[in-house]
Amino acid sequence: MGRHDRSDRRGPVAGTAVGDLVDPGRDDVACVVEASDDLGDWTRADVLFDSRTDFPASLADGWLADLEQVVSETTVFASNTSALSISEMAAATKRPGKVIGMHFFNPAHIMKLVEIIPGLETSQETIDDTVAFTESLRKLAVVVQECPGFLVNRLLMPYLNEATWCLQEGAATATEIDAAMTEFGMPMGPFTLMDMLGIDVCQYVGDYLYGEYGPRMEPAKLFYKLVDAGRLGEKNGKGFYGYGDETDEPVKEIIASFGKAPGSVFSGNSPLPGTTTALPSNEAFHGARA
Repeated sequence: MGRHDRSDRRGPVAGTAVGDLVDPGRDDVACVVEASDDLGDWTRADVLFDSRTDFPASLADGWLADLEQVVSETTVFASNTSALSISEMAAATKRPGKVIGMHFFNPAHIMKLVEIIPGLETSQETIDDTVAFTESLRKLAVVVQECPGFLVNRLLMPYLNEATWCLQEGAATATEIDAAMTEFGMPMGPFTLMDMLGIDVCQYVGDYLYGEYGPRMEPAKLFYKLVDAGRLGEKNGKGFYGYGDETDEPVKEIIASFGKAPGSVFSGNSPLPGTTTALPSNEAFHGARA
């Protein structure tokens, strides 16, 4: 596969099945959205969302401390982080009881699940208000305990990582693995998903989980090679796949440089879905025992 066509996701609700989270008045939404870098414009906010990239600077740049000076005492600070510590964020404020994780999943206009992650000092009132707000969006709120990766990414990243190990070792192409996993029942293949998420974000989250959980989370080296080559995914037009005028030929060259691992042979009858889904199942048992 040379170029990857993602034209089905051009608009904010493109790719959504009829009746799924679609409001007939959605075209009017832009009329009530305003952009501002003036903190004074945020004084009336009931909920503030942090949805920046999962990198350590999100904990250290003082954004919460600045905002709590201008917003109401009842304002909830919700972070869409997929991995960073809610308790660490809350520790940077004078109102840790109002800080909570509210993790949406890509694509957010389709996926109904939202993880609600209380920090160590998050109040029950904040949890209840966040769950009620989430449900008002016609989303499914699941409250989970804070741990590295929370619930979904703690299970998802081993799956994505194992798929990348399979690709790195020459077991199959990205297209073949994606096809096998969608046939297995996944809504999209792992490489399509990682290109959407951002390969640099996947690398960072993978490193973070590796540091927290040890060897069972060791990231595939292909992540680092792709980030070093500037292949970050859809956001810059090139990741595991190529978009627009870009192709995936450089990825094939990087994979070839690793050499093929002994026994890494894939066919349509081989148990690739079992290989990639066994690790999330194993991680679920680790979580249950904790």
